[in-house]
Parts: sequence; C-alpha cells; structure tokens
Amino acid sequence: MSRRHIFLTIFLTLLIGGGFLRDFFMLNINHVLKYLTHGYDNYAHDFFLFMTSWSLKEIMISKWVLTILFFFYFWAVSYLVLKTYFGKQVNVKAISYVFIALFCLAGFIYCCGLIFSIEKSMYHIVRTLIGLTHSFMPAMLVFLYLKYFPYQERKSDG
Repeated sequence: MSRRHIFLTIFLTLLIGGGFLRDFFMLNINHVLKYLTHGYDNYAHDFFLFMTSWSLKEIMISKWVLTILFFFYFWAVSYLVLKTYFGKQVNVKAISYVFIALFCLAGFIYCCGLIFSIEKSMYHIVRTLIGLTHSFMPAMLVFLYLKYFPYQERKSDG
C-alpha cells in the first residue's frame, strides 16, 4: 500500500470518526441539559456527570465552543482528504468555499431570526446547515464535483 493510500485511509477515518465523536459529545451534553432543565433521567455517559454542577450558561457556551471547534476540525480534515486524493493535480479550494458558504448562510439566517424575533423557527434551519459542516457531506460533494467535472484549461484561438 502506498504512502498516499495510507494517509488517505487515516484522513478518511478521522473524517468519519469525527462524526461519531461529535455526536458523542453533543448528544451527551444534550442529555445533561434535559436533566437540568426538564428533570428527565440523566442518560449522559459518566464522563459528562461533572457538567451537572455547571450553570446552563456554561453548558451553552461549551456547546458553542465545541460547535466552532468541530467546524474547523471537519474543514481541515475534509481539506486533507481531498488534497491527499487529488494531490497537486487539482486545486481543492472548493471545500473552503463550501464551508464558508454554509457558515455564512447559517449566520445570515440566525441573524434574520434575531431581527424578526423568529429565532426559534430558524433554529432547525441553522442547526441543519451547521450540522452539514460537522459531517463528511461537504467533502463528498466537493469530491464528486472535482472528480466528475474536472477543470479543463481552454486555449484561446489566437
């Protein structure tokens, strides 16, 4: 197995495994939130029991921090997967454009929700857009685009 294939396997494992890690953190934090706010049974993993002594504000800040960290994690690993697969043949800036576009769109919708006092209605849209950046989907879409719609330099007739 070549060095390129080894790195590609490692980066793909990090990309897919990152999704499981993100779910583990966010779902368990949500269990703690439900326990603290609604009095539900605490189904969070033992690792998260320390959060039961935190305030709701501290927990929400931790979720925001994790959201931003996972955004950059998936951006970087997606870039590495595409760069490793395509090498120097293809410029993989498209993955950055996708991540920036999703983030800006989510931010715009969130701000509109705040301005028009409909943030609860906009939450699910914003959550879905940010959720896309916390997955392999952007890398897969950009991969398909770069693989099946390759850039071809056109020579001018002159």
